[in-house]
Amino acid sequence: MKGANHPLECELAVIGCGLSGFSAALFAAERGISTVLTGVSGATMFASGLLDLLGTHPVETGTRWQDPWAAMEVLFKDHPDHPYARIGREAIAGSLEKVVSFLKSEGLPYLKAGSGNSEVMTPLGTTKYTYYVPQTMWHGVKALQEKRPCLIVGFKGLTDFSAVQIAETMADRWPGIRGTDVVFPGSEKIVGLVSGDIMARDMEFPGNLEKLVHEIRPFLENAEAVGLPAVLGMNRSHEIVEELSAELNRPVFEIPTMPLSVPGLRLNEAFTSGLSARGVRFFVPNRVTLWEEDDAGFLLSVGNKDQKQ
Repeated sequence: MKGANHPLECELAVIGCGLSGFSAALFAAERGISTVLTGVSGATMFASGLLDLLGTHPVETGTRWQDPWAAMEVLFKDHPDHPYARIGREAIAGSLEKVVSFLKSEGLPYLKAGSGNSEVMTPLGTTKYTYYVPQTMWHGVKALQEKRPCLIVGFKGLTDFSAVQIAETMADRWPGIRGTDVVFPGSEKIVGLVSGDIMARDMEFPGNLEKLVHEIRPFLENAEAVGLPAVLGMNRSHEIVEELSAELNRPVFEIPTMPLSVPGLRLNEAFTSGLSARGVRFFVPNRVTLWEEDDAGFLLSVGNKDQKQ
């Protein structure tokens, strides 16, 4: 591989900076394979942060499955050439566990409900099945399952997350849910839209957690759980959710947001940091513009669309 006209030798070049590319680089690095990852950043940063296995099959009918492994058996029969069918259940489960173990080591813990899917809320007030859930969202899985009285809190200026809409959409199946908006700490004088990634980093500033608790407390009433948009910190989200839960004396959980997604940014930062520490080298953001093959292997040229390197 070469970039900026400087050849870089490696045993494996991974093309793509999404979850698949990051995972491939991780598995290679753990096997001692010298790895370079190249691609255009973006896919992971737009992800919800949820790690899906198989929640809907067939897509045409919208059939939802609480048991992803049962769904997979049907998928194998319907599509014997599907990548899942080629890999097999044992390898799939083991690979997922390795990714989750890696993320935990990078301060991004995930949880799951045994071998089944979990039902989680979406920012539209609908629900979906997923397999691994960020720990910061786990109390939401339990609150939805048990239909506890719940307060959904949005932030004024964060227009792509409506607490009231979520509550109204879910009211028929969750009578005890309600929504309200509060002022995000430090945004009182900001006019216009507020960015979720900026909010997440601001949540880690001293004093902002206490200010947020002060904003939420008057609306608690009979709520036994509190849901907020997933902007509760970038590098300390797990700790911030725990601290909020303690201060409000009821479990707090995050709800996925629309892109650009803070949980996706957390994933991107965890993979970038963790893979770099494991020896993976990055050529990003770049595309593969040319490739050649000879007896020694492949030569990839990376750059951008307008300028080959």
